[in-house]
Amino acid sequence: MLLNKTSFEKIYRNEEDAKTKERMLLVLNVDYQGKISVHVATDLHRNRAWACVWLKRYDKEGLEGLKNKPRAGRSSELSEDICNIKTTLKESNHGWTIKQVEDLIVKKSGIKYHHTHIYRILRK
Repeated sequence: MLLNKTSFEKIYRNEEDAKTKERMLLVLNVDYQGKISVHVATDLHRNRAWACVWLKRYDKEGLEGLKNKPRAGRSSELSEDICNIKTTLKESNHGWTIKQVEDLIVKKSGIKYHHTHIYRILRK
């Protein structure tokens, strides 16, 4: 659906996601104000490739193309099992090694994390 400049500007002003809003600003300047995409990208401290990607997505998908798409992979949310494991670790006077924590997580939740991710889990 092609929007007129006024409608696009209104949607732009109401957008709350900063990344989407930045992409909309690119489209607003290039498609609705006739500016050169490379110049707009430079003004936004971005490069030509970034501008091309988002302009193509807008042309193909409209406003929805400017929004972030879900990515594959494990959810960033900690499960209840992990929260319970963190409580167990806090309440214990035992000096836990990363390997012991990893084994505990696998035993209680069945999830195997890389050791660097275990550091992140423990810091949250």
